Amino acid sequence: MITPSAQELPENIKIITKYENITPALEADLELLTKNNLLKYKDSYLKPFLTKIDAVITVSSTFIKNKQDKYEAKYKFNLDGKEYIRNNDVPFKEPFDVINHAFKHLKEFLANK
Repeated sequence: MITPSAQELPENIKIITKYENITPALEADLELLTKNNLLKYKDSYLKPFLTKIDAVITVSSTFIKNKQDKYEAKYKFNLDGKEYIRNNDVPFKEPFDVINHAFKHLKEFLANK
């Protein structure tokens, strides 16, 4: 189980997720981990996008448990009009690794800008 953060996401950061073959309890943990990653990045990597008053950041994802009991996801990060899309090439055994991997690549993408 993921520990919830006391902080809430700013209103201009949205999470949209579709799940396939995922239990409701795991869905809740995956959403919480996504939120915690966004909170961790909002004052660093996402800060340049959030400085505009009307800026909006949207994280859209489709999270799937496949027939081999492994996890895949497709992520689309819309950072105030700038898009970064991430699909994991190899399914993961652990569902939380999929999210952490996507955010690691987002961080690397933003660090190189």
